[in-house]
Amino acid sequence: MEPISACIIVLNEEKNIRDCLKSVKWADEIVVVDAFSNDKTVSICKEYTDRVLQRKWTGFYDQVLFVVEAARNPWILYIEADERISPDLNKEIQREFAAERIDWAGFSIPRLSQFLGDWVHHGSWYPDRLNRIFRKDKLNLIGPNPHLKMRVNGSVKKLQGNLLHYTGQDMSWFLNKMDNYTESIARVKHEQGKSWHLWDLIVRPPVRFFKSYILKAGFLDGVRGFIIAGLGAFYVFTKYIKLWHLEQEEKAPHNKIQ
Repeated sequence: MEPISACIIVLNEEKNIRDCLKSVKWADEIVVVDAFSNDKTVSICKEYTDRVLQRKWTGFYDQVLFVVEAARNPWILYIEADERISPDLNKEIQREFAAERIDWAGFSIPRLSQFLGDWVHHGSWYPDRLNRIFRKDKLNLIGPNPHLKMRVNGSVKKLQGNLLHYTGQDMSWFLNKMDNYTESIARVKHEQGKSWHLWDLIVRPPVRFFKSYILKAGFLDGVRGFIIAGLGAFYVFTKYIKLWHLEQEEKAPHNKIQ
């Protein structure tokens, strides 16, 4: 059986990290990179592994690359603090890695997310396949922070067991996260020289809603499906408003509030 390292990056995750670590305690190695948490995150992690490293937060790309490079094994399982390996997924991974030979460069996993107290099985949130198990030398990180994507250079097999994702406690938390994400992605687009257009505000949000709620059957998740589709449209709308605002600030820097 080829050895595998579970890799996690954390910052103030004392509420989530224990259950996450429990779900990957079968791994041959657990590597945690902590961005100097000021809660009990580090002490909890040390109950499960002696490989707890600390590194100043410099962005998702740098942090993910660092934890993967720190792993000692050829295979990586990347998981975040608010995620859990489900029992079905655990069995599936064990079965794949018990084989004498693995002919794949990686495995994709469907992520099942919890939202406002229940699981979301349709729409743009599911199956939300992610390349989270891969050979260390086959990883290719692409995309801007915070929308970093893990691509695998080689053939990828689809697993069926779910990666469980606990997205947050309430709408305030979710909206705050959305605010941070839209701010980050708008700045990245602005730095790349991308401009906004009026049609971005008029067309893109309703298209996003239609794809999530109708084409991807978000309506089957009831009110949650409608809320998620609406939030997705609002996310797109907000992202381009912020990009517009950055352009206005650049054109008239003397109008900035000091």
